[in-house]
Parts: sequence; structure tokens; C-alpha cells
Amino acid sequence: MPYSGLDSHQDAESQETKFRLLVCSQCRLFWGHKEVIPPGQKTRALLSYLVLESHREHSREATSGLFWGTGDTRLARASLRQALLQINRAFGDQAPFALRQSRSDISVDPVFFTTDLDLLQANLRSDVPNLGHDSRIADVRHILPGLDGIS
Repeated sequence: MPYSGLDSHQDAESQETKFRLLVCSQCRLFWGHKEVIPPGQKTRALLSYLVLESHREHSREATSGLFWGTGDTRLARASLRQALLQINRAFGDQAPFALRQSRSDISVDPVFFTTDLDLLQANLRSDVPNLGHDSRIADVRHILPGLDGIS
């Protein structure tokens, strides 16, 4: 699906208006029913990292080194800035609220995101009585399509 950013501000408190990030198969990002994933594998990996580690800030220096650290640090920082620009574009009007940036740190606001891992963890922690093993596996297969052979 082609890259397309968001157009309008919506309240992120409601489940329907959170970004939904799928990381267990191919990385995909949705706002409602619209796919808004930024281009580039490293950009998507950075987005996944920031969302999955949204409980803390990440230094730009350490993050650029983590993703682009095999050479020139200036080039790594420039690559990080470019990736953040792509993420900002994907977030559209939500970018000022969802992506937090300072000169030294970056993070995302966790209130704006839910992931397939969140759904999986909630399903596995479920205390629903009489939910047998087969029902739970069926739920996991629904949350994470493509897990044939799981038992």
C-alpha cells in the first residue's frame, strides 16, 4: 500500500483513534482503517523500536548508533533525522502529539499506540473462565495471522 500521511487531528484516547502497529509479521501501521506506514526498512524498524520501548526517552546519539552505527556519526545522525521526518509524515497531523523530539532525545507517546503484541499479551493474560487451550490458540492465530503449525 502506498505511503500516505494523515490529514486530521483525532482524539487518541479512544481505541479507534490510536495508531495500530503490527510488528509480529510484516511491520504495518494503521490510523483507523488507513495504512500510513513510512517507507524504508530501517525507518519501520526505528518506529517499531520507539513504540515497543515507549516507556522511556532515547538519546539521538545512541539511537543513531544503534540503527546506523557502522560508519560516520554525522551520516548516522542525518539518517536518523531523515527517518524521523518520514515517521512525522506518516503521523500527519498527529505528529506533534505522537512523536516527541528534543535536540538530544526522541520518544513516542504511548497513549497513541497499540500493537499486535499488546493484543497477544492481553489474550494470554486473559482470566476468562473455561477458555480452553484450543480457544486460546484460535485467538492467537486471529491476532497473529500466518502462525500455521502452532499448537
